This record gives sequence, structure tokens and C-alpha cells, in this order.
Amino acid sequence: MKVPGDGPTPCKLFFMGEGPGVQEDRKGEPFVPWAPAGKEFKRFHEGIFLYREDIFVTNLVKYHVENDEDPTPEMIARDEPDLLRELEACQPEVIIPLGAPATRYFLGEDVTMDAVHGIPHPWQNSLWLKNPAVVLPIYHPALGLHSPSMQALIHYDFQQLHSLLAGEIEAWPKVDEIEKPRYEEVGPMDVYASLAGRKRCAVDTEGLPGKAWGLSFSVNAGTGWVIKKGTEALKAFKKVWARDDMVMVLHNALYDLGVLRELGVTPKRFTDTMHKAYLLCLEPQQLKLLAKRLCGMEMNSYEEITRDASTKLAVDYLTEATIHEWPPAAEELIFKENKPPRLSKKWSVNKRIDRILKDYLEKDSNVRKRWADLKKKTPELALPIELKLGEMPEATLDDIPQNVAIPYSGRDADATTRIDPILDQMIVSMGLEEVLEIDLNCTPMIERMQSVGMMADKEYFERFGRELGRELESLTRQISEVGGLEINPASGDQRAHLLFHHLGLESHKMTKAKTREAVDVKVMEALRPAHPVVPLLLDFSERAKLKNTYADKLPLWMSEDGRIRATIRQTRIPTGRLAFSRPNLVAQPVRTQLGRRIREGFISPPGKLLGSWDLNQIEMRVMAHESEDENMLKVFHDPTSLGFHFATCAKIHGIRPEDVNKESTEYMMSKNVSFGIIFRISAMGLTAQMHQRGHPGWTDDDSQRMIDEWFAIYPGVKSFMEAKMAEARRYGYVRDMWGRIRYLEGIRSKVRAIRSEAERQAINFPIQSGAQGVIKLAMAGIWYDVLPAFWEERPKDKETGMECVEPILQVHDEVVLEFDEDLPTLLDPMIQAQLSGATTKLRVPITASGAWGVNWKELK
Repeated sequence: MKVPGDGPTPCKLFFMGEGPGVQEDRKGEPFVPWAPAGKEFKRFHEGIFLYREDIFVTNLVKYHVENDEDPTPEMIARDEPDLLRELEACQPEVIIPLGAPATRYFLGEDVTMDAVHGIPHPWQNSLWLKNPAVVLPIYHPALGLHSPSMQALIHYDFQQLHSLLAGEIEAWPKVDEIEKPRYEEVGPMDVYASLAGRKRCAVDTEGLPGKAWGLSFSVNAGTGWVIKKGTEALKAFKKVWARDDMVMVLHNALYDLGVLRELGVTPKRFTDTMHKAYLLCLEPQQLKLLAKRLCGMEMNSYEEITRDASTKLAVDYLTEATIHEWPPAAEELIFKENKPPRLSKKWSVNKRIDRILKDYLEKDSNVRKRWADLKKKTPELALPIELKLGEMPEATLDDIPQNVAIPYSGRDADATTRIDPILDQMIVSMGLEEVLEIDLNCTPMIERMQSVGMMADKEYFERFGRELGRELESLTRQISEVGGLEINPASGDQRAHLLFHHLGLESHKMTKAKTREAVDVKVMEALRPAHPVVPLLLDFSERAKLKNTYADKLPLWMSEDGRIRATIRQTRIPTGRLAFSRPNLVAQPVRTQLGRRIREGFISPPGKLLGSWDLNQIEMRVMAHESEDENMLKVFHDPTSLGFHFATCAKIHGIRPEDVNKESTEYMMSKNVSFGIIFRISAMGLTAQMHQRGHPGWTDDDSQRMIDEWFAIYPGVKSFMEAKMAEARRYGYVRDMWGRIRYLEGIRSKVRAIRSEAERQAINFPIQSGAQGVIKLAMAGIWYDVLPAFWEERPKDKETGMECVEPILQVHDEVVLEFDEDLPTLLDPMIQAQLSGATTKLRVPITASGAWGVNWKELK
């Protein structure tokens, strides 16, 4: 159905979405108020006192697009006459495009929402408008339905519209005030002259880890001085940074510190503009986007300036791959309803590479993107190639003309020096100084973890992988025998066919795409009692994941020295936790005995040990501090207490703490409830946990009774939870004890799922984030006060360059170190002292414990 615009004409405000949704298509009206997107749109525009009868609402295209995909150019051209007639009839003063496709129609195909959202732009079309209009792009309200974190940005954009209408902001984007910046390569005397008497200097590094190109620095807006690796200017720069009083301003310090170390530069004091943007939550983290939004700077991306060189390296890499013959693709048995099974054989990787190269020659397609897509969709085909040839090489500034590379590098430093004072002002205005200091103080330790990595036992993983492979073969035969149908258990389609069509089990959930019945772990656990084949399928799934995700993949990340070095990010998770990727070392399975065997493959080198120290029940202690619940405070202050979970179990079940059995169902239940409370667990959610842990007879009534009894014992926690939700409703965000912010605009949503998730985060965030603040304070203490004492006593290993004690991992409330095998008794009291004495801010004491051994599994 064609869905025309709706509203008064003429009209001052012209809202334009991308295209009608399903409900709009049925009704023939844009943004119907009872549809989820319509509810959100209404909430946001009424939140700034704009009502439907006062605005015109339409869409870029007038017909529903299947699967809610972006409108094609052909669709836009088809409906453009209708849109232009609506503009002519309205003669708007302000045009508000909702989402990227609508924004690009007015501001150009090359714009990104991150760069332009919430910023007013002038727009003129004299054929249809009598007077110039202002275009203010806003993230589409429907985006918040799928990405709750975007709710804050949508709210921000509508507030910007309110400010524009009130005359509080100008109807123009920021403009670069410096027309002719200077970016040059400099010599040593220029370095001394530029930095003499300076207290602050922005620095940007260029190059890849292990392949540094150089750096640039800036002390004044409009300048960027470039220094290449191995030059006299770099020697001069090193001498300057021997001073204690200078602050180096970096953007992404976690990356830059490693490259600076390779260049021989070690700043004693630094700050990080990326981290400031991360803490502010409402600004993009990319340097070029920040510079555009805050200073109006136009900047080329690294991908743009290295595109030709990068493409050549990618083509050469794939061309070399075609010389070799790779393992054939596996065959798969395909089942479809009411059709006989058929054998499907995927394309071999050789054939896929040939197609990529052919499309590049004939259509100039993006070779690197095509390879990345292949790796994502069929990693088993790409891994043998990367194992033999390494990863596809990346282009560096050495691969492009230097008259392009030098201005590019210099402008990065210029941008950093310009955005720094603006972000500083925002940090102070939002009261984020303390949490910024906490985060940055542990950055050097985190960078060292990333550099050192963890030693892995390749032969162990290979043996374990072979063992799992044999078990998978056996389970495949058993599943076919018990289920009465030969299937590939690794195929979700075939599992669904077996369970719900061949065996006729009842399904209660479909996949997101609604193409078949869901067969995820939660669904399968609920079906466990329904048929003896289900436990076999669950066993298969566990072993398949252990083999494919861990045993087979982890060795591929090993460097020549036997270490796995994951990429760590400080600015990804709202609570301040670290994010690991390539590979995700903190996601190792620990819930089952079989899963814990993965950790056995992470080992200490000869003559070394691994040690793990963690904060005892830190999230429960933070909850006691935040809630000020009298009973919780008593438990943690009681020196005779056996522990919080023992005390809680005893109170719920009316027994003495010393009679509590740690292996009992009662203890496990009380522990599950305690942790579940932090996440605002429901009775249904708690029941699902109990079923997964082997208690299928547990009911929702049992769970609700446990939750009610827990709150009866700790009533202050319920009051805290209600207060935090009220705080979020009032301000749109909550803070932790250190000042860290999480925006929760969704708590005001009319959509129940969004509102419930925001309420959960309002309770969970202050606890998890507060606990992270404690561990980060302890990490800084370990880095600055403990490790240097050992490093001064013992020289580095001449062969590896490793210190006698090295930090290698931080997982939630745990710090993992690698150290000489004779050091644990010396390290243990010092590490525990830092952990337990990390802060005096909590109303309860902090305790810690440590363990050490020759592999990671032994530490727990």
C-alpha cells in the first residue's frame, strides 16, 4: 500500500523517515502511534513539546521495503516526485531526516550519521522551497528498539532540535577556522624549539605493531610536525620526553603506547581523548568524527589514502593463495519440510578466490571486504590459508607517496590538540575527572598485558581437538540411532527437522528470521526431558563448540614464541570492563568440567608460574556499600562469617552457616539468587538457570519464593533498586560510585521490553561498574608500587625481553600474572595488600585471595 505523508500544510517542521514499516503499510499512515517505532517516535517528539497535529511526517519512499532493508536508488527515484510535492506544500523551516538513508538524501551519499547527527545544516532547493531550510539529522527512533545503547543518542538529537527551535544553537555546523594548516617533517632543532617550555603536547603514532612508521606532534591548532622512525629528530623527541612535567595527549593510548615504546618514547604522564569521548557516552570515539563534529575539520580516512596500496596487497595475497590446492569444502545433508533430503556441496576456497579476483578485474569490487566476508561466513575455509600464508597484509604509510603520508600524519596530531580542550571542558562539566584518572592509571598495565600475551600449549590443544572429534563422531552415530534419522547434528536446520518434524516435539520459539523452529541451548535444555535424543544433541553442541571455537582455533592465534596476544579495548563496555578480541581470551568456558579443560592449554613457560588473584565477592560488597542494607553490612563486617553465600543460605533455609553444604542445591540456589538480584532476575529466569543446572522439577513458584525470601532478609537492597530506577527516570542516566555514567533513556519508553532492560541496567550498572573501579585502583597499585620493585631486583630475560613478573590478563575481578617460579610467596602478600587496600571508599572491608600453578586451570 502507498503510504503518503501526514500533517498540516504548510508546516514548519518536516519529519522524514526511511520507509513505512509493516504496521504503517497496513494502516496507510506513517509512524502509527501503536506500532513500536511509532510509540518511540511519539515519546521523543512529545518529550520536546511537539505534537502530531503540529508536524508533518512522511518517508523517503512511500511503499514498504521487504525485511526493512534500506531503500534502493530505484525506489527513491520512483517516489521522489511525491516527496518533492510534499516539501513544496509544506515549505518547512526545519527538515528532520530520521536515519541514514533519509539524511543522505539531503546531505549527500558520503555522509555518516556519526558525523552529522544532531547538527543543523543549511539546505536550499529553490525549485521547491521559497526560503532556505535547516536540515537536522536524527537517528531513527526505531534504532533504539534493536540497540538500547542508541536511545541516548536519539534523545540527544531531539534535544538538539529543541535547542534549535528555542534559538539556543546556531543553524550551522562547525567550520574549520584554519584555512591553511602547516604539516611538515621536521628536524631535531625544530623539535627542541617547538617543545621548549611546553607542558602539553598532542602526539599521534603511525604504523602497525612491530612495524612503526613514525609519529606526529602538535602544540598549536593548525600545525602538525612529523618525525619518522630512525631519524635524528626522533632522538631529540626522546630527550624532551625524559622530562616529568609534560603531558602527552594521545588518541587511543592503548594502541599508541605500544608504538611509542617501539620508537623508544615513554611518556611519564599522558591523557587520552578517545577515553574522554568514551566516558562522555554521547560523542563518537573515532578521531576524525570527533574533529568533524567539534572543530569542523575535514579529514581523509586511513582507508582512503591507502586504498590503492591496500588493494594491491590484497590481490597479491589472494593470487598467491591460488597457487596452492586447499582442502575441499565439506558436504552437507539438507532437510526441508515436505521434501526429501539432498546433498549440498559448498564451493571450494579456490573457486571462491577465483570469483573474488574475477569480480575485481571485471567490476572493481572490494577485494579486502570480500575476503573479510568469506572469513566471517566460512572461517573453516580461510583458516588453512592464514595458517600457511599469514593474515592478509595491511598497507602502511610506507606504501603510499610521502607527500600524501606526511600531511595525513600531521593532521591527526593537529586534530588531537584541537579536540582535547573541548573534551576536557565536557569531562569537568559532567563530573568525570575521577573515573578518567582511574581508567588511565591502569592503561600502561593493560597495554603491557596486550604486548606480553599468554603462553599456550599447541600440542595440548591438538590432542584435545582430536579427542573431541572422536567423541563427535560417536555422538553423531548415537543421535541417528536414538532419533531414528540420519542427520548432521551441527546443522540447526537438521536438528529442527529431527526434533519438531520427525519426532513431533512441541516448539515454543522460532528463530529471529522466523524461518524455522529455534534450537539454541535454552530451547534444548527445556526439551531435555522430552526425548532421549535431546541430551545427546546438547552433548554434541558442547563438544562441537569446544572443538571449533577453542581447541582448533586458539593455536592459530599463536605467535612464533608460542604466545597468544589478544587485542584489548578499554572503551567498548559501558561498565568499564575490558573487551578482548582476536581471540576473546576472557570468554573461555568454565561452567562444565569439560569446558574448563580449555584453560589447561594456557601454560607457564619453563621456570615460570601463573598466578591469579581476585577480589572476594566484590560485587556483593559493592551492593552492600550502595544499598547500606544493615544485614549485608553485618555479614561483611563479621570476622567469624564463613562468607556471604553461606550466611544467605543459612538465613533462607533456617540452618546454621556451619551446617551449609557448599555442594548442596540450597547453597547453589541462594548463590544464584544473590547474583541474579544484581541483574534483576525474574522467577522465570531463575527457573531456567535451575533447569540448566540439572533440576528440571524446579518451578517458577519455587523461584519466586526464593527471591521473596532473599529480599525479606536484605530489604535495603530493594530500596536501593527502586531508588536507582527513579534516578534513571529523573535524569536519563545513573552513576556508579566513581562518577561513571550510563545513559538509560529507554527507561521512559512505552515499549515494555526496552523499559525493562533499562530498569535492569539501572540496577546492574552501578554494581558492576563500581566493582570495576575497585579492581582498576588495585591494578594501578600493582603496576606502580609492586612490579617495579621486582623489576629493579632482577634483570630482564635476555632472550625474550620478559621481566621476572609480567601482567598477562585481567578478567572481571581477577588479575593474572606470570612470574619466576620462586616468587609466589613474595608476591602473594604484596598483591593481596593492593587488592584489599585498593580503596577506603566502601563501607565494608575488601578481601582477596590468590592461587598459582603451571596452567590456568589450576588457578581456580
